[in-house]
Amino acid sequence: CIECHCPRDIAENRIRERLREGTDPSDADLAVLDEQVSHYEPPLEIPAGHFLSVETHYPLEEIVARIVGHLPM
Repeated sequence: CIECHCPRDIAENRIRERLREGTDPSDADLAVLDEQVSHYEPPLEIPAGHFLSVETHYPLEEIVARIVGHLPM
């Protein structure tokens, strides 16, 4: 399981930009973000070795390297 997250202000800016561009099929807006944040529950039932949390505001290369490094060889 990979959990992706970023700081609230970055998520809001991404949503605003997507809505401004009007080309993304997602209809999620800031109200959806509020709903998701208010109902978030950490996935405690997933064993530590099968769970990875990544910050999506880091450079893509770092995110990919972290995910690949977590994969079993």
